[in-house]
Amino acid sequence: MVLCLIIILFIFGCESDSSTSDIHYELPSENFIMPNTLNSSWTYEMSNTIYSSSVISDVTRTIINPNEIDSEYSFNCDEDAPVETDIIYISTEGLNYESQGEGLTFECNEEESPSGYCCYENPFPDIQYNVYFNSSDGLQPCLTEIETDNNSNESESSQSGVPDIVTKVATTPFNIFNIVRLDYPLYIGKSWEYNYENIFFSNYEVVSEELITLNIQGIPTIFYTYKISLEAAGFSEAYFYISNIGLVKIESMSHEMSVTTSSYPEGTGETFNQSYSIDLINFNIE
Repeated sequence: MVLCLIIILFIFGCESDSSTSDIHYELPSENFIMPNTLNSSWTYEMSNTIYSSSVISDVTRTIINPNEIDSEYSFNCDEDAPVETDIIYISTEGLNYESQGEGLTFECNEEESPSGYCCYENPFPDIQYNVYFNSSDGLQPCLTEIETDNNSNESESSQSGVPDIVTKVATTPFNIFNIVRLDYPLYIGKSWEYNYENIFFSNYEVVSEELITLNIQGIPTIFYTYKISLEAAGFSEAYFYISNIGLVKIESMSHEMSVTTSSYPEGTGETFNQSYSIDLINFNIE
């Protein structure tokens, strides 16, 4: 009788195990650097919530040949004499939002929405380019300059990881990926800082090992990750998760910002937060 019970439990146990994923990816090793091979790509499901409105879309980031980059982009890596093999060029394709000028402006019919909230512009397909210094020391976004469409000779630097990641994120939502900066090797308790021209400071710390399950092409897949926290202006909290195949998840919440309308450009008295939840849904490492 006992033997039969053991056999039954063994059978059901095997059936239960077969329903879970055997696919898993390990923690970054001691010699880990972010993947840097040409044509490697990562596709994420990005949920971007502003006030009570949310947009969910897919975003694909691909390591490309620099010859594919639009001529209006220019890059400046301020690391000490980086060699070309340490530079990676990434295209990000997904949904963008119409530029609203300084920060976010909500336009609406105040009779229908006395609070001043309506919605922001409909998203449209877009592509953005970034460059990263990726060596055995760490991963750092390079300063990216985009020529403006106006008649001035000035250019705007909006993908470098400076404060407008949050406050002007409606103009380039892909900037959220530039919160990722790494200092190798990674281990629990490791911390590092970033200082942008003494006007923007950020602090990073590997706070824990996290086991997370993501649906990769519909298949539950386990990732052993390092959870890294970011403390920086504009964020009430921000975390990203690194596995041995690269970035697999981002979670962030902005500080409160003022709701503005054309009638109340200084603010309606209400505030809102912007949050991101970004999960890997597919990848290809060449």
